[in-house]
Amino acid sequence: MLRPYLTVFKDSFHEAFASRVLWILLAVSTLILAAFAPLRLQVTQATDLQLHSVRNWPQLLRAIQEAASSDNDPARKRIWNKSNEDLQKRIIDATQPVPTEPMHRLLPRILRDLNALLEQRDLYDEEAWRGTILNGEATELLKQGIDQLSQAEVKRLNRHLLVAAFPVELAGLPDEQVHLLYAGYVLGGALPITATMAEPAINGIVAKGMDFFVGTIAVFVAILVTAPMIPNTFEAGAVDLLLSKPVNRIALFLVKYLGGCAFILLNTTYFVVGVYLIVGWRFHIWNQAILWCIPVFLFLFGIYYAVSAWAGVIWRNTTVSIVVTILFWASCFVVESVKLLVDRLYIEPARIVALAPTDDRLMALNLAGDLVNWSDDHWEVGRVSDWHGGPFKRAPQVITLTYDPVNDKVLYLEKQRRRGPMSVLGPSITLVRVGRNSGVWAKEETPAPPRGATGICRSPSGDVLIAAADGIFQVNNSSKTNKPTDLSIFGVTLLSGKSEFYTPIETSQDGSTKGDVLCAVIDAQNGDLVVLRQHLVTRLRRDEAGKYVVHAQLELPFAAQDSSAVDDEPVDDDSPSSNVPLLAASGENIWVCEPDGQIVQHVNGQWQPDKNASLKEVRTLLAVNDHLALLTAAGELRVQTRQGDVRFVRSEVTAIATSTDNTLLVGEDEWRVSEYDVASGKLLSQLAPKRDLLHALYDFALVPFYQVFPKPGRLGMVIDSLLNQNSSITAGPDEPLELASAELWRPVWTSGIFTLAVLAATSLYLARADI
Repeated sequence: MLRPYLTVFKDSFHEAFASRVLWILLAVSTLILAAFAPLRLQVTQATDLQLHSVRNWPQLLRAIQEAASSDNDPARKRIWNKSNEDLQKRIIDATQPVPTEPMHRLLPRILRDLNALLEQRDLYDEEAWRGTILNGEATELLKQGIDQLSQAEVKRLNRHLLVAAFPVELAGLPDEQVHLLYAGYVLGGALPITATMAEPAINGIVAKGMDFFVGTIAVFVAILVTAPMIPNTFEAGAVDLLLSKPVNRIALFLVKYLGGCAFILLNTTYFVVGVYLIVGWRFHIWNQAILWCIPVFLFLFGIYYAVSAWAGVIWRNTTVSIVVTILFWASCFVVESVKLLVDRLYIEPARIVALAPTDDRLMALNLAGDLVNWSDDHWEVGRVSDWHGGPFKRAPQVITLTYDPVNDKVLYLEKQRRRGPMSVLGPSITLVRVGRNSGVWAKEETPAPPRGATGICRSPSGDVLIAAADGIFQVNNSSKTNKPTDLSIFGVTLLSGKSEFYTPIETSQDGSTKGDVLCAVIDAQNGDLVVLRQHLVTRLRRDEAGKYVVHAQLELPFAAQDSSAVDDEPVDDDSPSSNVPLLAASGENIWVCEPDGQIVQHVNGQWQPDKNASLKEVRTLLAVNDHLALLTAAGELRVQTRQGDVRFVRSEVTAIATSTDNTLLVGEDEWRVSEYDVASGKLLSQLAPKRDLLHALYDFALVPFYQVFPKPGRLGMVIDSLLNQNSSITAGPDEPLELASAELWRPVWTSGIFTLAVLAATSLYLARADI
């Protein structure tokens, strides 16, 4: 019974091997693999500085320039004195209000001169570095004697001396550098990655490359080659001969369909196995997930081939089969594009990303940067954003929206990644203050916030506080200090004046809020200011004189740190998740969440790990009535008690905040805001604007159709997820939320159901048609 079908199946393989196109594709694949085979990475100890390795160039240049007129630090003075005249002039020029050259031209020249400084054998002076702490490697190199060191060792030593002289400015400087080699020759300078970042970077490149060569080119060629197989099988004469034997026409069709997949199977297997071997051999990354791309690409071809086979059975014409398949591809592209355009132009800009409740209204910021407030049954725009990046570029990320009831102002921090040559200067942080004058909301001019600003909060007395790397600062609302005194070029603060706009808070103990501050929050229960530093959590309480008094200091069981300062972790400045630790406080309960999702709670006098599974990329941590609310970048909300018992979970959440009644406000489903009682999880109220016609069509027509429509073009994200072993993945560089695991695999099951439906419809036609 099975012999005729096996014969047909074997014939399909013979037909594939007999195809000249197959051998041409295999030859092209061989050339591509051979061209990439000589590539490899070389990891060496860093001896130079790189543009991307210094995280804060303005701060470093100011520190070097200040050494020219100060004798307080002999090591810094020595570095300045040993700098050549051109380097000194360029550093002075870069720290001027108006440099004579743009910063993106000055920085490479300054970098070149600094690396030339590292080559000097007489940079080290024992007296200059006597009070400076040197690491073990620098000490060992000095013991050998500078005259006995090679030139590479001299540069390595001087690099350590430079870091020792500027430990804060050069914090997180990578200790290694990665070069790309081709046939043993170095291509260009050091790559902006470290060894541990190389594997995910290579996996991403491999995923994109295979998606293009196999998922696009090979699949398209395979459609052209296999299109005649089904029409030829069922054309007059051929089908009569086949059906004269005891075979079932439906089984014959399905076997022929599977046999048609042989062409892409052979090409895909050859290319993917070749990539797997080259990546393992040359880069020492034996990622077996690469081999899983073979069934994924086979499945991708199967989707298109099902349509081609259906058209071949109906019209029995090769040209029609190809045209119908191309039209199907075009329809997939159109549906995906329409959904993307509607999302970017209409739905996503209105998504609520931050909430700020007041006594008489609810203020919010949407993804477009517009300040809105709830009025009757709709969101009323109070101030239109001045962002002009367009629908396909992400607006600046909002960090902590807060309302100042004393001055009737809304304040928040904006974080935006710099593009192009200025990206080496890190993200730009600005303070936005919007005030209301005669009922009209307008943006007010403010100076650049303190260095390393990470958050903003409001004390019970109405003081607006900013947590920054150099301490906790109070925003001065006096009209006399509204004009900025900082000088910025291209959004980069080059010269910081002594502005009174930001003033350090007064404390009863020096150092309790100064330096190494990672974040700070206000305890809503008692009004305490809780400050997180690397090893310490400090609780401060305001006394009658207005000073913050240290009420308690708690040693952390681990060293909290800003992940952007870790040199072996890739940091996306546009990521919606936080790169700094998060802090929440409610009464005697304090929670600390590390960027990796690890949470510890201080309760009953000791630190305890959270008993629940860690959430990936926690974006917001909020304490509400002895409960903890966690919001992730994927939009998952989890509310739990101080004992760790989960009260309720929500998905597709965009923002959370505490109401004036100590309930939880949750931004859901683009622009709806719900109010929950955290103890019971009960929905108390909901603010939902009425749907207009476009939004109704989007919800009840476009989205359902898009959900069930096949999405073969999105299988590239599945490949990327497989190679990087992620259960979720960002849909694109400008997507506001991550795609959760269910959404990530949706293209697989929707396309699978579509393929089965097309094959079933074709089989039904064959069963009833008179062929």
